[in-house]
Amino acid sequence: MPANVYTAETDVLMSDIEYNFSVSNPQDMGGSIHYEVKGVDRQGQWEGKRRYSEFHLLMETLARRFPGVPLPVLPEKQAFGNKEVLFL
Repeated sequence: MPANVYTAETDVLMSDIEYNFSVSNPQDMGGSIHYEVKGVDRQGQWEGKRRYSEFHLLMETLARRFPGVPLPVLPEKQAFGNKEVLFL
């Protein structure tokens, strides 16, 4: 499995500020999968753990707020086999 599930560097919204983030290390925590998320934005470095549903909500919000801006595609939610290494 790759070290990072997703990594991006972009200056789409503000050319003078660089945004970096990565999503990695999926872990089963009490029946749900959590991902390590780390990044840098204009407020500094940050990190935390997030679930798929939080990424999905973020994508929906960004798509409504910034129509026409290309966004990364999330994998479809899967009811069975969603904890298999190949899927993660």
